[in-house]
Amino acid sequence: MRRASLILMPALVAGTLASGCGGGGSGGGYNRPDAQSFTDDQIAAALGVSREADESGVTDSDGECDVDVYLHNADEIALYADAGDPVATNPSGTVGVKVGFFQGVDERMCFDRFQGKLKALR
Repeated sequence: MRRASLILMPALVAGTLASGCGGGGSGGGYNRPDAQSFTDDQIAAALGVSREADESGVTDSDGECDVDVYLHNADEIALYADAGDPVATNPSGTVGVKVGFFQGVDERMCFDRFQGKLKALR
């Protein structure tokens, strides 16, 4: 009996490792289930931003930082981040925004501000 279990052990380990690899499935990637999705309004509320009166953009209350694009899943986040855009995300990386800023405003300050506020969306 002991010899049989020693022979089967490598096969079980290899099967377990192989099942965890690859694309397939509808999960959220990175071996995580799909996370709760947030609406643009929920993201805006967490960030404390609002649409400008002329509908030209979405800015924070200080008028320094703006949201260029709302990102609703890890794939969208990766697309913008891989392109070199500043992307602030929630801790799980399942929702975020492309960070915008106005001339004369420190981009890092806007990124840090939005990154901190997105912690509320778990």
